[in-house]
Amino acid sequence: MQGARWMTVMGRHEEAIALARRALQLDPSSLVRRTSLVDAFYSARRYDEAGEQAQRILEIDPTYNRAVNLDLVDIYVATGSYQEAVAVQQESMRLQGVSEDTIAGFLDAYATSGMDGYWRWLLDYRTEQAKRQYVSPTDFAEIHAQLGEKDQAFEWLEKAYEERQGWLIWLKSQPHLDPLRDDPRFQDLLRRMNSVVWPRTGLIQHQLRYIEPKAW
Repeated sequence: MQGARWMTVMGRHEEAIALARRALQLDPSSLVRRTSLVDAFYSARRYDEAGEQAQRILEIDPTYNRAVNLDLVDIYVATGSYQEAVAVQQESMRLQGVSEDTIAGFLDAYATSGMDGYWRWLLDYRTEQAKRQYVSPTDFAEIHAQLGEKDQAFEWLEKAYEERQGWLIWLKSQPHLDPLRDDPRFQDLLRRMNSVVWPRTGLIQHQLRYIEPKAW
């Protein structure tokens, strides 16, 4: 699974998918390995196949790993299936014990302003959350990217770079950042990432903090 993960980090998506498939064939009952295949398909922008595998996981075990629910949210957003994304997000929040008032605010934001309301509600939520606990700069960068606010997105990516944020190893493959890829600042950041020695062991240990989605 680590092999598939590193192929994804390097943007070698077909190799990542092949390795993830091989790992699953060796242990078809492993939901962790199937989740790795979901991630490989998602990063390759093969959203239909990613969705099929995520749904398969939930059919096997509806209580398994909140990451699967949030994978589905990402997949639905990427394919423009916004109602489905909101429904899964709502269920994920409820399973994590988020208050009904908070969920109602989220649903109202979407009902009133569509996906702009969705992302702005999430931005406000993360901003309040950051007053109580650490929230990764990349969370804010992703949200601003989805809102089309490139300058703000790059400000947060620069902050992540200054912190040597482990998540940045996914910069080359993360679909959330696709709105930024045609900007010269994105290519400059990739170049700087490639020119800095980031200790591999440290990256793995740091990145593992972000494989699991943030709690609501």
